[in-house]
Amino acid sequence: GVEPGDILLLTFTRKAASEMLGRVQQLLRDNSAKKVFGGTFHSFSNYILRKYSNLLGIASDFTIIDEEDSADTIDLIRSELKIEKKEKAFPRKKRIQEIISSARNRNLTIGQVIEEEFSGLKDFIADIDLIYRGYSKYKKICRIFDYDDLMDVLRDSLRDNPLFRSRLQKEYRYIMVDEYQDTNIAQKEIV
Repeated sequence: GVEPGDILLLTFTRKAASEMLGRVQQLLRDNSAKKVFGGTFHSFSNYILRKYSNLLGIASDFTIIDEEDSADTIDLIRSELKIEKKEKAFPRKKRIQEIISSARNRNLTIGQVIEEEFSGLKDFIADIDLIYRGYSKYKKICRIFDYDDLMDVLRDSLRDNPLFRSRLQKEYRYIMVDEYQDTNIAQKEIV
């Protein structure tokens, strides 16, 4: 008795979404499952942010970068800021990207993440925080979203834009989340 288009299925992999929708299609023996939006949190966010870009005041032609490109961009910012290795080894770009992403996913500061998980990098908190701020500005200027931006922008838009939130609530009346216990803070707030 539920319209398939009213259902949103969120998963962590495309494969899981495809398998779940395939099982529903087999059980119902029709194609109505194809009208359910099923995909990853990131694919859903990408779709929605582009669809409602005018309402949200963002460019619909933003570029999405993966974790490797994100680490490369962070390394570029480090270089431009002339933050060079000192006596102690400065963390590699992938580690900096991991720290920044962890802070964003857990709503913590760079300092808190380093204190909790990377205590050997305490001497670099100020430098990594500066890199993070430069990275954020660079992405905004270049209309680049990393995976964390997809979650943060969707969450913030749902929280801060009542018209947008209302439209999405009318569009998707039922939300199913596969492996909900694995969601991070931003994903829980989106749901």
